[in-house]
Amino acid sequence: MDTNNSINLEVSNMIVRVFKDHEARGPTKVRTNIARNNVTCILEDTLTKAEQNLVHRGEAQVVHQMRESMQRTMKAEFVAGVESLLQREVVSFMSANDVENGFASEIFVLAPNAD
Repeated sequence: MDTNNSINLEVSNMIVRVFKDHEARGPTKVRTNIARNNVTCILEDTLTKAEQNLVHRGEAQVVHQMRESMQRTMKAEFVAGVESLLQREVVSFMSANDVENGFASEIFVLAPNAD
């Protein structure tokens, strides 16, 4: 496995671990891409059974608000994990959720490399 694939996998695994620590369940699939000063993680199958039931009953906005709150509580761990794995400073972090389809994204903007 080359270094880029290895670090992408490590970031993906860290994202899943943080979710599991906070929600007792993580996404079933995470794909991480690192390009220059950007790290993008696309998460699939993110919702718990209870959240899925709420969405199916027309309460997607409630689930969206809960997800946004949870991601704010996980932000420090996500940022620390990316900084530790990449040995780069994170200068911005953003999250988005598509609760109707069970996708989410975690986006990190890194400080420019000194190189």
